[in-house]
Amino acid sequence: MITVYYIRHAESMGNVNHHLIGGRSNYLPLSSRGESQAHALGKRLQIENLQLHHAFSSIAVRAHSTANIVCSYIGFPTEKIHLTEELVELSQGDWEGEVRKEKFTDDVMLEVRGNPYHFKAPNGESQQEVENRMFRWLENTVQKLDNDKPQNLGVFSHGFAIKTLIRRMMNSDPAMTYWTVIHNTSLTCFQFNDGQWMIDRINDYSHLAGSEFIGHY
Repeated sequence: MITVYYIRHAESMGNVNHHLIGGRSNYLPLSSRGESQAHALGKRLQIENLQLHHAFSSIAVRAHSTANIVCSYIGFPTEKIHLTEELVELSQGDWEGEVRKEKFTDDVMLEVRGNPYHFKAPNGESQQEVENRMFRWLENTVQKLDNDKPQNLGVFSHGFAIKTLIRRMMNSDPAMTYWTVIHNTSLTCFQFNDGQWMIDRINDYSHLAGSEFIGHY
């Protein structure tokens, strides 16, 4: 059986400045609180004695930084973390860096609600496009592995990108993707066995219990 641990990056400066549209913004670093969150997850996985056989990360600074911190706790060599552009966040195209309320007006939100699966910002990506990209990468990666041998994969990615995979696995209404919460450094785990995908857990952030962190974004 193959278990895939999807980990959302720790809090970034884009999360702190939530009034601006982030999208990919691959250059944004972690905030100081984000670094603390990543260390908290690393300590938790160290206590749980999680052993990763492979680790992958989005090319975004915030995801790779999270991966480096977490992997340093569990003994996975950081130089063996595979970086891939296929794990990046949904692109907001021409709107990235713009003031959120100026772009997501009432009229635009009506359009989003009316067509949540296919709506996209100018020169950006739709939910469907992100979902297809994320699931294609997952399927291709698993196919290269020996499915008869238990293996753990750590995948450091992004909130909305992970939510599209959840939608795919559950075959849920695309509108529900916007109402699913994935916290920074939370674990969402899928298991692949006998050619079938199973959901093990979603948005597990128990390592942050009792600590201060910004809500869902």
